[in-house]
Amino acid sequence: MQIRVSSIAAEGVAAKLRDITNFLEAAILKDFESKTFGDFALFMLTVVCTEDDYAENLRLSQKIKNSGKYKDFFSGKMTKFLNLAVPVDVNTMSSLSIPQGIHLIVNTFSGMLKDHALPQSKGFDSEKFRLNMLETLDALK
Repeated sequence: MQIRVSSIAAEGVAAKLRDITNFLEAAILKDFESKTFGDFALFMLTVVCTEDDYAENLRLSQKIKNSGKYKDFFSGKMTKFLNLAVPVDVNTMSSLSIPQGIHLIVNTFSGMLKDHALPQSKGFDSEKFRLNMLETLDALK
């Protein structure tokens, strides 16, 4: 499975979040690149850190939570994806070091996976994915 981790960030935390998301993408990809979870080929995690108000970041994050298909640029094949988002308060992120920011995002995402079921979609083993992702995230704590 392909992994992409990105952010939608306020200017003051964008560089820090770029470093954090690059680290997380590489760490998760290392565990996931040879795994399959049905016919879904891409998982995207987006860190939403645009507002001082956590509730607003949460609202924006909920709009990003989806699954669907896209046409792969290189193969021309339709590819299924899952996209989830983690809301983070700008003031909190700006006060953290990069390792602390990684810890915050890992813990927040782990909590989301423990507390909420993933979107169900035909052809996707969401429970296997959830358990594998929790195992990977636990190793990053």
